[in-house]
Amino acid sequence: MGYFNEFFETTFDVLIVVCLCILIVSLLVNIIGLIGEYAMFRKAKQSGWLAFIPIYNDYILCTITGVNPWWVLFNILAALIGGLIPIIGVFLAVCVPIYFRSFLAVSTARSYGKEDVWAVGIFFLKPIFYLALGFGSSEYLGEKAPNDVVLEALGIDNKKDTVTEANVVQEKTVTPKFCPNCGSKIEFKESKYCTSCGKAL
Repeated sequence: MGYFNEFFETTFDVLIVVCLCILIVSLLVNIIGLIGEYAMFRKAKQSGWLAFIPIYNDYILCTITGVNPWWVLFNILAALIGGLIPIIGVFLAVCVPIYFRSFLAVSTARSYGKEDVWAVGIFFLKPIFYLALGFGSSEYLGEKAPNDVVLEALGIDNKKDTVTEANVVQEKTVTPKFCPNCGSKIEFKESKYCTSCGKAL
C-alpha cells in the first residue's frame, strides 16, 4: 500500500511541474506575440499599447487590415452559443473562429506586403509571424482584405467608404477658377473678390 501512495505522490508532483512548465511557456509565447502585434500596430500608425487589450486588439487588427470588425462580435457570440446549444452551437463555436482567424490571417499578410502563404504561418504560429511582420522589413500597405463571401452571402455590405487613389488625385487637381468680369485667374479658392478688378465672385 505504501508503494502506491509513493507512486501517486511522485506522479502528482511530476504532473504539477509539467503543468507549470506548460503555463510558463504559453505565457512567454503570448508575450512574444503581443510584442510583435505592438510593432505591427506601430507600423500601421496605431497606438502600440492597443495590442495589449484583449478583444480590442482584434478589433484594431480588423480595422487596419480591412476585415469587417463585426467578425469580432460574431466570434464572441459563436463561443457563447456553443456553450448553450448542443450540436449547432458547437459547430458554430468551431467554424466561426476558424473562418475568422484564417480570413484575418490572409488580410494581415496582404496588408503587410506578404504572399498568402504567410497566412498559414500566421494562423498556426501567430506569435512568431507577428514578430517577423512587426520587426522585419515588411511595410504596412493599407487595407488588403479579400472579398468576404460569408458576409456577402448574408447580405451584409462589407464595402467601406474608403478614399481611393482616384479620389485623392481628383481632389488635388482642382480646375483653376477665373473671374467672370475680367477673366483673371483667382489664386485662392476661398477668395470672395477678384484681386485684379475687385468685383465680387
